[in-house]
Amino acid sequence: MYFVSQLLFAIIISSLTSTLLLLTWRLMRQWFMRVNPKLVNVSLQIVCVTYLLPIGYVASLLTKYRWLKGMGSTWKLYFARTRHITVAISIIALIWLVIVCFRFRKYYMQYRMLREKLKDNIPIKGELASEVFYRVCKELGIPEGKVSLQRNPLMETPLIVRVYKSQVLLPDWDYTEKELELIFYHELSHYKNHDLKWRLLILAITILHGFNPFVRPLISIVSFWGECMADVSALEASGNVHNAKKYFEIIERLMPESSKQEMDKYPFVALCRSNKVMVKRVEFIQRYQHAHICSRQTEVGLLAIFSLALTMLAVGVGIGFADLHKFVYKATENGIKIQIAEDGMEEYYVKGEKWILNLQPISIQPDGIWNTDGESFYSLRWEVEKNTCQTTGSFCAKSGQRVDLSVGVRFIEVDYKIGILNENGEACYIQSQGSISHNFNIAKTGKYRIFIKNNSANESIPYILVNYKLQDRNAMAVVEH
Repeated sequence: MYFVSQLLFAIIISSLTSTLLLLTWRLMRQWFMRVNPKLVNVSLQIVCVTYLLPIGYVASLLTKYRWLKGMGSTWKLYFARTRHITVAISIIALIWLVIVCFRFRKYYMQYRMLREKLKDNIPIKGELASEVFYRVCKELGIPEGKVSLQRNPLMETPLIVRVYKSQVLLPDWDYTEKELELIFYHELSHYKNHDLKWRLLILAITILHGFNPFVRPLISIVSFWGECMADVSALEASGNVHNAKKYFEIIERLMPESSKQEMDKYPFVALCRSNKVMVKRVEFIQRYQHAHICSRQTEVGLLAIFSLALTMLAVGVGIGFADLHKFVYKATENGIKIQIAEDGMEEYYVKGEKWILNLQPISIQPDGIWNTDGESFYSLRWEVEKNTCQTTGSFCAKSGQRVDLSVGVRFIEVDYKIGILNENGEACYIQSQGSISHNFNIAKTGKYRIFIKNNSANESIPYILVNYKLQDRNAMAVVEH
């Protein structure tokens, strides 16, 4: 369940980041159209990839090691040890996982329906359609055998299916050579542009990010620009970029009435679309015809700048989420109370944490004990393994007394907690990395222990020297080791 909740956090951060990037893309779309309309689709594909790349989540995790933030940042994994909200987050993560499974099943059933239809495929060989098909494949540089030509009487419009061993399907109609040439230029352009792979990518985004309302129209947006790029590729390959009228007239004539509805939910790319989409495709080609195409170096530079800006935005969102988590964590983790001590350090007051309840005293003798004017000083040397805790034996202390601690860490800097713990499981501690000194006030009379916890999951503290004394000029403290 912990893995699922962390995966959900990664998806949420990626969803928020990518939605901001998508809005940025919408603002920059007209600018790309003026430079090179093809950049609109390329930049959109970059944005789509960020939905599945946990850039923001990784940026948040990196703050744990202070790679992207200052040394003063406090980091813990997302609500990994919180008592008040862990259950709620786990329930939400479980509901999200169930919805993801239902969405996956929905698209899988659609895929099975399509696969059943493909059983009626009939290979086309030795016909005019086959001759035109292999001629167009050769002109587009598609190796023989990569894409096959099939006829399927259940289909109403030409389309291309399957990411691997792709197939161009023709309905059981009679087409002229010119119509066949247009169909194959268009459908094979989808293959050259990897549109079927992008369709599967968008389906995965839709499944994982279904809670995001901005994701729902994404598949239609990607499909539209995929059609526009297929139009451009087909017109360029046939040498008709500046004579596109005939091209769209043939598409309009080939479009059956039943196919004039959007088919974005299916994992294939069809030749025909709705009249509304067709009008937009014609407008795009008209703008493409009059565009002043920039040089290749300029295009690469613009995309590099765009990608860098997207990455910086993703990292910024991730670090912002880490800061938000820090605030929420401090406010909610097991009822932790934070107080600023006289020396300016943050003291954490907590009760009943699992790692505190499981602390066991260790048999360790102090390196030295000094008595001066009724005060007792104790010196301990510890080696603390990664992600473990150690404590002293108990000692008696009265309300109003004070425990003075000084800690010396050698050879390494590792996050650790150090403080005092009473017999009721109530602890007061500070967090640090290196050598520190701090005074803990005793709030009520009882037995106490000194404890230290190594927060690192990767590194041990090979040598830590702890000096402490119980400040009391009227009575000698008794310490059991």
